[in-house]
Amino acid sequence: MEVKRKHTVSLCMIVKNEEKFLTRCLKSMEGIVDEIVIIDTGSTDGTVEVAKSFNAKVDYFQWNQNFSDARNKSLSLATKDWIIVLDADEYLRLEDRDKLIEALNDFSYDGYIIKTLNFNGGDNNTSYITNLNQRIFKNNQNFMYRGAIHEQVVNVESQVMGQGFKIIDVGFYHSGYLDSVVKNKNKVNRNLSILEKVAEEEPDNMFTLFNLANEYSQKGDQEKALELYNRAYDLKKYGVGFMPKLVVFRLLCLMGLKRNEEALVAIKEGLSIYPDYTELVYYRGTLERQAGQITKAIESFETCLKMGKPRAEIEFQKMCYEFGPLYNLAEINQAQSEFEKAIQFYNKALAADSSKFQIVYAICDCLMSLNFESVAIYQMLAKYFNLSVVTNQVVFINLLIEKGFYQEAQTALLSCSELSTHHQLIFLRAKAEFYLGNYDLARELFLSYSNMGDIKGSQPYLFVSNILKPFELTFEWDSYYISLQHYLLEDTALTPPEAKDFIEILIRLMNEFNLIHKQEYFDKLTELVFQFQEYETRLNFARFFEQRGYLELARSLIFRTIQEQGDCCQEMAELLVRTYR
Repeated sequence: MEVKRKHTVSLCMIVKNEEKFLTRCLKSMEGIVDEIVIIDTGSTDGTVEVAKSFNAKVDYFQWNQNFSDARNKSLSLATKDWIIVLDADEYLRLEDRDKLIEALNDFSYDGYIIKTLNFNGGDNNTSYITNLNQRIFKNNQNFMYRGAIHEQVVNVESQVMGQGFKIIDVGFYHSGYLDSVVKNKNKVNRNLSILEKVAEEEPDNMFTLFNLANEYSQKGDQEKALELYNRAYDLKKYGVGFMPKLVVFRLLCLMGLKRNEEALVAIKEGLSIYPDYTELVYYRGTLERQAGQITKAIESFETCLKMGKPRAEIEFQKMCYEFGPLYNLAEINQAQSEFEKAIQFYNKALAADSSKFQIVYAICDCLMSLNFESVAIYQMLAKYFNLSVVTNQVVFINLLIEKGFYQEAQTALLSCSELSTHHQLIFLRAKAEFYLGNYDLARELFLSYSNMGDIKGSQPYLFVSNILKPFELTFEWDSYYISLQHYLLEDTALTPPEAKDFIEILIRLMNEFNLIHKQEYFDKLTELVFQFQEYETRLNFARFFEQRGYLELARSLIFRTIQEQGDCCQEMAELLVRTYR
C-alpha cells in the first residue's frame, strides 16, 4: 500500500521539444503531485499537447539564454505546499515512490536534495553516475534560481544554497546526457555559448569554470578541459558541493590524456581531502594495473570493496565500489591462471550488475582452462540464464557457438519452442550445423534466414559452403565475393583492392575457413594478405594472425612491413613481442 500524502505538491518544469520524453516523466509523478506547471520555451513538436493531456498548467517564455529566468517563472505559477523541479528527460526511480512521499510528509525541512542518476551507457538502471541536486523546496517565496546555466536554488535573502535542506536517498533517472540525446539536441554548443559569456563576466567563478570544462570534455577537447579544471581546482574551495566531482573529472581528464604520473598525484591529493572517496582508490588501482603493478592494484581493488558505498556527498559511480573492483580482480586472477578464484569474482561481479552478461563468456574461458568436459560446461553455463525467455536462449546459444561447443549448441537449439520461426534462432541453428559440417542443412537454413531480409549476414557462410560444394543461388553475390570465388576455384589472378569492405570480407572468410579446418583455402587467401601495401591494413591482418595463433604469419607480415616501409608503431612492436611469448 502506497504511503498516504499529507501535503500538496507542484511539479514545475521548463521544456522545449520534449515530446519524446515528457510522458515518461509525468507518468512517474502521477499520484505524487497535485499540480503540473509547464513553461514552454519554444517547442515546435507535440510537447505542449502532451503536457495538456496531463492537465498541466501551460505558459510560455521567450527564450533569453537564461535558464534561471525560465525556472523562476515556473515557480511564480506554483500554488501548492511543496515544489518539485524536474526536466523532461528525468523520471522517478519506481522503488523510491514511498520514500519520496515520506520525505514530503515531513515539513520540518526547507527542502530536499535528491540523487540524479545520469545514464552513461545504455538506457538501463545499472550504468549511471550520481549527482546531488536541490530539486524539492517549500513554496513559501523564500527560494529562487540563480545562474544563466546549471542554475542553482538559493535563498532569496541570503543568496546561499542548501541551507535547511536534507539529502534523501531518492533517485531520479536522467537520460539527457546519453551520447545520442546530447548530439540530437546540440547541447554542448548551446551550453558553451552561454557559459563562455558568463565566464567573461566572472573569470574566477569556480562553478562556471567547472561546468565549462565539462562541456569541453564532452566535446572531446581534453587539453582545453584540463586547463579549465586546473583553474577551478587551484581556487581550492573544498567546501563547495561540486568539489568532489571536480577532483574526479580532473583526474579522468589526466588519465584520458595519458598523463598518468600527474593522475597519481591528483589521486593522492584527492584522498588527503576525501580519505573515504572510494572512486579515487578505484582509479588508483586502474593506473597500477596498467603500469603492471599487479600486487598494488589488487590491494587497491580489495580496499574499494572494504570501503564500499561512500557517503552521499561523494557518491558518484556505483561501478567503482561494486562491479568495477570485482571485475578487475576476476580478470587479474584469470591472467594469473587462478581460474577458480577468477570464477568466484566473476560471479560476484555478475551479481553486482546482472546486465553485464558478457561475463559469462569469461567464466566459460575459465571453465575451459580448468579442463571441464564440454557437457559439464554446458550444464554450468545454462544455470546463468532463464532459458524460458527467447532472448536468453539466443545469448546462451551464441555463447556456445562462439566458444566452439557446436554439439551442445545444437542440443540447446532443438529444445527451443520457436526454433522454426524466430529469425535469430534460425540463424544460430544454421551456424551450428555449418560448424558441425552439415553443409546442406546449413545452406538451407541460411537461405531461409536470407529470405527474412538479412542476406549480408548469411553471405560468408553461403560462400564457404559454395566453395566446398557449389550450388545455385537465388540472389546475386557481392562483386568481391565473385572475384574471390574465381580466385579460389579457378585460380584466377587477383589483385586485392585496398577497400574496407573487401578487407572485412577477406578477414571473415579466412576466419571461417580456419574454424572449419579447411587449411588449403585459408592458405590461399593468406597469399592475398601479403599483397596489401597500406600500413594499417597490414597491421590489421597481423593482429588477426596473432589472435588466431598464426604467430609465424604475424611475424612475417610485420617484418616485411618494417623492411618495406621502414616504420613500426608501438602497437605493431607490442604485437611482435607477443608473438615470441
